[in-house]
Amino acid sequence: MIGVLARLGRPETLGQYALGIAISVPILMLVPMDRRIAKGSDIRVMSLLFALLGIAAVGFLEQSVQDQAAVILVAMAQCVEGIAGHYEGRRSVTSVTLHGTLSIATLGGILGLTGRIGAALLGVLIVRLLALFLFDFRRHATRAPEDNSDFALHSFAANVPCYFVAFMLGNGSLGAYAAVASLVPCVKAIAGVIGDAAGPQLASRFQEGDQQGFSRLMLPWTAVAMTVGWSIGLCTALLSMLSGPGLLRLLFGADYADHSTVLLAMSTAAGGGFATSVLGRILRAGRRFDEIPLEVADVAVTSLACLFLVPLVGLPGAAFAAGLGQLIRIGGQLWIMQSLLSHPRKPVLLALLKEPLPQ
Repeated sequence: MIGVLARLGRPETLGQYALGIAISVPILMLVPMDRRIAKGSDIRVMSLLFALLGIAAVGFLEQSVQDQAAVILVAMAQCVEGIAGHYEGRRSVTSVTLHGTLSIATLGGILGLTGRIGAALLGVLIVRLLALFLFDFRRHATRAPEDNSDFALHSFAANVPCYFVAFMLGNGSLGAYAAVASLVPCVKAIAGVIGDAAGPQLASRFQEGDQQGFSRLMLPWTAVAMTVGWSIGLCTALLSMLSGPGLLRLLFGADYADHSTVLLAMSTAAGGGFATSVLGRILRAGRRFDEIPLEVADVAVTSLACLFLVPLVGLPGAAFAAGLGQLIRIGGQLWIMQSLLSHPRKPVLLALLKEPLPQ
């Protein structure tokens, strides 16, 4: 959808959409969709309504009516996706493909005909509702979805640079930043494949109490995460220096070709995102789920870096701040891994308080 908006709209249009995503997604992730947490459907519905009201309140802080409408429409469209996932349990490939294909086709068609982002987002909301009622509601729920509240802070941390760019530089700059930043999840998707290969093996060793086997597997996978992550960062930096303008022109259009320095600064975030994704899978295999201190540190460091770097160097400063937050997260994950090796059955904070800091 970012690619469609970049090709058919202006950077300001893409910025409006990116702002809507940055505001709505972290708030919607706080809605308790897991039946173990919210046992009654009334609780889930009320939570969803309060989330929408909160998003609308934040959206109305925007000065432009178009920005306000974009935030609210994006939030409502994301709500439909959340309801589809909740109703069906584990969403099928058919459901995800149907919603995605209809959304992209509608967005591109209406935006190409009218040039209005509000009308295009309204069309996306309508086709997602049709897919929900005509397809998802005809299927039976098989498994309650996992609680996303642990990921809400992570989503907020990832969107911190967007807030600073939108406030300090405007939606046009936010559109350019969002286009370049959209390449980072592609790297995390590759990391997810590696994490899926490592996670079950590590989890089975941990559950069986095989500490030596767990350690023998964890250390090589950690080395893989760090080595491949740094390699991705270096390759991305080299690619941006050699053919950054041409690559951005090919992917997003001529309006984005001048932002190769953002791609260069984003190389740290790309490599760091890969490493943190794989390391996170390893920690979850060792029953280390609570990463709130890491999220808080990530948000704090990224916010401070944006506060100083965005006014100083513009968009590259926001990209570098995102990479710096990833490096802080990697350091915290490696620290937790030390406690996992030394005290595998104790909560991480209690384990770390009894151990000196690594030299």
